[in-house]
Amino acid sequence: MKFKALIFTLSIYTLSVSCYYNAAERNRIVFKDNEKVVKNALLKMEQLMWKLPKSEFNINYDIKGDSITINDGPGRQDSVKYFTYKGLSVFTKNERREFIYIAKYLKRNFITAGYFNYNSKVCFFVYREKPENTFDDSRDIAFLKEADTDIIKSECKILDKVDQLMLVAPIGAKIYDNYMLLDDKKK
Repeated sequence: MKFKALIFTLSIYTLSVSCYYNAAERNRIVFKDNEKVVKNALLKMEQLMWKLPKSEFNINYDIKGDSITINDGPGRQDSVKYFTYKGLSVFTKNERREFIYIAKYLKRNFITAGYFNYNSKVCFFVYREKPENTFDDSRDIAFLKEADTDIIKSECKILDKVDQLMLVAPIGAKIYDNYMLLDDKKK
């Protein structure tokens, strides 16, 4: 009877902890390809994103499967798929090809979207997105630029830095690494 109670308790504990588990690589900048090549692709994507149509919500792109959605936001109906070329009509033919190629390349390196922070020039890229992302699961990559540092530090926890890239999470997020709250590890 005690053995069954022990198994039951361990099962409940494992299930409750696994809800908060984030693989260690989600808290570190780790790409499939060379970091320098991915960084250059991120820089080029940021330049191309400035040309995307402006919207009230923000400027963004999101790649899911074989579609790229541009300027989609909660409750908005003006997103466009890349195969219509409506959202990409601001680009030349070569820029359009480059945008699609870079978006797919970044997706292979765990970056599925990019967006500009509201009313600022800070560009974030969604990193290792999980289908069931919650507030605590959210991870973004941003470039460390002197002018943006205060904005990033006021809104984000910095989890990792590699060269000019920063991996960030929302400031109030509980960050778990190997089943342990990162804030607890530092104590």
